[in-house]
Amino acid sequence: MKCIIAMLIAISVLSATTISSISINGNKRTDEMTLLKIANLSLGDTISDSLIESTTQRILRTDIFTSCDVTELQPGEITISVVEKWTIIPFVSFQGNGGKIILFNTGLYDANFLGRAGVIGGDYTYLLGTHSGQIFAMKDNIGDKRVKLTGRLRTQKGLSNWYDSTGCLEAGFLVDRKLVFASGELPLNEKLTVSISGNLLYDTLSESISTVNFDSLNSANGYHFEGSNRAFVPTLSARYSNFKYKTFTYSGGGIKAGVGHAFESDFGGYNSFSLAGQWYKELPLKSNLCFNGELFGADGHAQTNVFYLGGMSGVRGFPENLFRGKALGKLNIEYRIPSLNTKWLVFQHVLFADYATIAPRLTDLDHSVSVGSGGVGLRILSPKIYSFMIRLDYGWGFTPLNSRGLSFGTTHYFRPF
Repeated sequence: MKCIIAMLIAISVLSATTISSISINGNKRTDEMTLLKIANLSLGDTISDSLIESTTQRILRTDIFTSCDVTELQPGEITISVVEKWTIIPFVSFQGNGGKIILFNTGLYDANFLGRAGVIGGDYTYLLGTHSGQIFAMKDNIGDKRVKLTGRLRTQKGLSNWYDSTGCLEAGFLVDRKLVFASGELPLNEKLTVSISGNLLYDTLSESISTVNFDSLNSANGYHFEGSNRAFVPTLSARYSNFKYKTFTYSGGGIKAGVGHAFESDFGGYNSFSLAGQWYKELPLKSNLCFNGELFGADGHAQTNVFYLGGMSGVRGFPENLFRGKALGKLNIEYRIPSLNTKWLVFQHVLFADYATIAPRLTDLDHSVSVGSGGVGLRILSPKIYSFMIRLDYGWGFTPLNSRGLSFGTTHYFRPF
């Protein structure tokens, strides 16, 4: 028996073909060398089903191609046929909760800059009378190690509402933030990636700006927010992912974790950690069962590293930022099934359940609050247009307060990281 197995292995090795030529079809905008870089194929590589599958997934993961077909038409001759999405697009991005738009973005986004599979652009944000914006750039598949670099410059004015245990507003403040962000990702193999990033930020707290004024409310409840803080926040993270991408469904799972430390000018600094896991199962009728779980924790005294929980950040059906703390865990489950599936338009109907628990701090978990909701939703997306998505979710909160509301935006509530 051992001899037979050895002979079979020898025959399979001898009969295996290697890549002698690579041809590409369908790349109207993407530079051919860029596509070859993404495919990560070389002449002399041994052709196998796993090689073809991994190449297909690398190309689809960029999300700039509607479809990809990698085939061996003749022994040793590999052909890559792709269909590109429309990738230079002005965008309008919005998020809201409770029937009111509270965040609006518009700008220019390029997922395939000059055919080089890079991102460069900017955006403008309007938030309840305040204005902010950013410019950003990203390039991946750099060098033989396939490094990904990202940079961002942002000026941001953010609103933080604080609520009491009954859901009534008790305080609020605004953060005027200047931020420089840079990160580098290094793939160790097809599934494991490590990254290091750094935030350099300058925060100024105020109680009134433009049309928003919290002075009297804060004074009545014994709160006062003012001052500034500079911080440098390096973070080290790792990601293991084994997702398989199709036109609008996913399968497989992944996990990622990160740790960081903030060096602050006005406080003693703080430590933070994050852990997240996802799992997707494709079911009949091109439906998807999707799970998302996350844990966050931080210490320190700064008000700007508090986690907030609400309709757009954990539990749909509740107002945004209704719950706050420095220790957070959440679980989201969705079932997505399409009723319309064409080349240009897909309607996905969604049933979801959200659950989270949040505590004032990691050492105060016995004072945590559990938050749960469920509801229905709709996704309108286009397989032909990069990043086109309209999301509508209506949720019913059942603990700790009875609440209901509409959440909407221009991305999935969660998707493979």
